[in-house]
Amino acid sequence: MKAIDLVAKQRSGTSFYDSTVENLIHLLFDAIELACATGEFAQTVGDLSSSDVGKQLSQSLAGLADVERKAQDLQSTQSEQDMITLMGTGISLRYYFFGPCL
Repeated sequence: MKAIDLVAKQRSGTSFYDSTVENLIHLLFDAIELACATGEFAQTVGDLSSSDVGKQLSQSLAGLADVERKAQDLQSTQSEQDMITLMGTGISLRYYFFGPCL
């Protein structure tokens, strides 16, 4: 972020700390949305694999659905860990930007 942007944010009443935390929260919500979309995709592929598409394609789609479900589980776990990290980092960021005065 450029210094001029920092000055503009300070004048507008939004501190750099607030915008940093806000950006982190947006990234976290994006990760959660990605996990949800991956789960929906896995469900759709799983449903498609149970339709009449032929044995080989059905097996391939079922395998893809399993992989996508595992990806969703990993993304959900990562999002939960990111939330815990963000909550712990919030205190550290506050101390970094404002010092021990708060």
